[in-house]
Amino acid sequence: MRIWKVVCLLVLFLATASSALGLGEEISLTRRFGVGTRAMGMGGAGVAVVNDGSALFLNPAGLARVRRIEIAGGLKHQSFDVDSRYLGETSQATSIATRLGSLTGVYPFPTYRGSLVAAAGVDRLFSSDLEFGFAATETDGSLIERLSTSVTGGVSAWGVGGAVDISPNASIGVTVLVWDGHDDVIRDYHCGYCEADTFDFDFEELIGTDYSALSAIVGLQLRLSPWLTVGGSVESPVRFTLEGSATRYRANYTEYLWFKEKLRLPFSFVGGGAVRLGALTVAGDVRYTDWRQIDYEGILREEGGFEYRATTEVHAGAEYLLPFYPLQVRAGYYTEPLAYKAGSVEEDRDFYTLGAGLLVEDVLALDVALLIGRLKWLQDYEGREIYRDESFSRMFLSAAYRF
Repeated sequence: MRIWKVVCLLVLFLATASSALGLGEEISLTRRFGVGTRAMGMGGAGVAVVNDGSALFLNPAGLARVRRIEIAGGLKHQSFDVDSRYLGETSQATSIATRLGSLTGVYPFPTYRGSLVAAAGVDRLFSSDLEFGFAATETDGSLIERLSTSVTGGVSAWGVGGAVDISPNASIGVTVLVWDGHDDVIRDYHCGYCEADTFDFDFEELIGTDYSALSAIVGLQLRLSPWLTVGGSVESPVRFTLEGSATRYRANYTEYLWFKEKLRLPFSFVGGGAVRLGALTVAGDVRYTDWRQIDYEGILREEGGFEYRATTEVHAGAEYLLPFYPLQVRAGYYTEPLAYKAGSVEEDRDFYTLGAGLLVEDVLALDVALLIGRLKWLQDYEGREIYRDESFSRMFLSAAYRF
């Protein structure tokens, strides 16, 4: 029985870390939700054009472009639909969540020349909200296997940073981030063809995990001409501590488990540019992350059950200022490849975006962005395949008041 408890602990923790509950799915911390309503309306392309409080998390050098005291806040909404097919049968699941997305404050210090700006804030950078399940039956209608999973929670970053002009056309910035978050997972599993004395069948699990970490972002913006700007940022590795507990209910007993593990995400590099042609701005970013360098300590390292690949995200978008009204309209597209490679990707994850921004009496900025995305892939599950068709719709709403 002791060896089975060790195996159970491994399964439970791997499930918690991946938010997939033992099905073999990328860790939720590899899926960015998005930063900045303006940037997301432009396909997430913002490293060269960001000039508000969201620069704290996107490219801190952009803070140097803020000229007035600014207080901003926003909401993030997601509807996540998963259609799965397992052993010839189809199941559907939907999760809908609206959360506080961000809250930032920016203060530009009076300077004789150049710019010196400080900022602080919080942004919900990763969301774990997920509903997923499958069921398979015999031809006579008897149940073979059923799994239902519900995950709620996410991880936010609290940031303090600043930016300064190092020359008339160059700015640098730094942000220090303190990460904090929590996930709650409920999984219910039934197997109709398994032996009655097998340890891991017919159970319900409740898993809670707390996340904490420290990291930093260093950014640069260069204004090469009145119409051309380039930028870049480097995000340091994020060293997460995961602590939590799991409770497993079975018909004849209840088991409690506690865990504490380490998880390090690798460097992430972002570079991009923007061209301004009158009222039109066109921007593009590229983000590279070598997820093969994800590092684990303790049980996760011993298990060795995760496989990842390096990914390159491409972001592109445009913004146009209407000549007859202080309204900016935006559109864009970006890719976010699946980092987890233990499966076969049919259609990799990508998003189409729309957005708009309205300036009211030169003091209140209102922004909205809508994202529509999709991913189709075959997921490996104990030697069998689950076909998953995932569709996402996300909405960002924000308001900023400038003194």
